[in-house]
Amino acid sequence: MNGDQAYAEALEIARTDPNVVGFFASGSRGKSAATMASDHDCCMVVFDAVVSGYKERYTNWHGLDLSVFGLSEFAQHAAIDTKLEWDRYNFAHLTVSVDKLGGVIQHLVDEKGSLPEAAARARLGYLDGYINSAYRSLKNARDGRQLAALLDAVESIAPLLTWIFAVHLRLRPYNKYLRWELEHWPLADLPWGTDEFLDLLGGTAAGDLVAQKAMFAGVRTMAVRRGLEGVLAVWGDKLAIFAPP
Repeated sequence: MNGDQAYAEALEIARTDPNVVGFFASGSRGKSAATMASDHDCCMVVFDAVVSGYKERYTNWHGLDLSVFGLSEFAQHAAIDTKLEWDRYNFAHLTVSVDKLGGVIQHLVDEKGSLPEAAARARLGYLDGYINSAYRSLKNARDGRQLAALLDAVESIAPLLTWIFAVHLRLRPYNKYLRWELEHWPLADLPWGTDEFLDLLGGTAAGDLVAQKAMFAGVRTMAVRRGLEGVLAVWGDKLAIFAPP
């Protein structure tokens, strides 16, 4: 049984088994971003009373990357400020195929694939983390510490992306989906086109000083638009290091 056949059979089981209340494709196929090499990732949600047996029977069933959740477990899965919060983006932009609870499963999926406003506000501090790493990168480059400059440039990317998506009330996508996310769900306040932004990210990852300075210029524009001048003001004259050559 190949992956397509296994998925089709699992979907039919979900539709006909009264203990299954939800079923949907996840991963690249769930986002319609699959390649020929993409696995068949999917999730099955069942009543709590039967979850143990269903996990034993269906987890990784016929080669599918099939995750089985009890309904209560699924409701709590990937909650903000838990160790599985990292899994939230896996649920972004998914459509539930089987929802026997009148939209409850789709609602839970939509909630997991989003960033609540309170959580987004808590991530605004990542702007300072980005500036700190970018500043250290440029300072190390100025002082001839090339490896340190490169490592700091790379470290600036994670807080940068987290902040940029947070100010749009969005989850930072996994790296493999970054281009796909920007092309299919553009960020309204991004001061670059997708290709230019990704080029600047690539330049930053390579330690390119011009790219880092151009990135900071755009970030400064975004921060001012969002009323975050106070974060910039704390850095004072140190930000002069980001001036174009």
